[in-house]
Amino acid sequence: MSNPWNGLLILEELKVYEQATGKILYEDKNLKNVFNVGGQTLFLSCMFKNTSVPNEYYVGLDSRTTITAAQTMADISGEPSGNGYLRQPLVKNTNFEFVPEVTPPKIRSSTVSFTATGTSYTATDMFLCNVGTGYSGVLISTLSFGTTLTVSPGAVVSMKFAMSLGTC
Repeated sequence: MSNPWNGLLILEELKVYEQATGKILYEDKNLKNVFNVGGQTLFLSCMFKNTSVPNEYYVGLDSRTTITAAQTMADISGEPSGNGYLRQPLVKNTNFEFVPEVTPPKIRSSTVSFTATGTSYTATDMFLCNVGTGYSGVLISTLSFGTTLTVSPGAVVSMKFAMSLGTC
């Protein structure tokens, strides 16, 4: 029997590096997520009901103290504000690559990057949702970095993730 399914998303690559020199300040890979109930509901509604599939998804950073599957966008806490931070858009059919030749088949994202201007900000988590701003959308998936990342002016946080209905 294979390992139990751990959720929709795995963060395949996480890096913090100096933009000017490329020097890696922090690196991790293969971090697992929580597939939030809202994301599960959205997926099932798009598959088996007449719910429209979102055209864009957004990756954001925050610093919740705990992560649970029941959390919604209203539970996002410590999301940076200003200093160059913006949720990063991923457009359906543009920023995702379908990889059917692996088992299980998966979708890979393009690289998502966060930078800072002015002063630094921190984050302990990333989340995937369907709104670029505000907290009225659907929280699809959440992942803890297992550490606090600092996004300083001149540094870049970059990540690539994969999604699969089996273990990534």
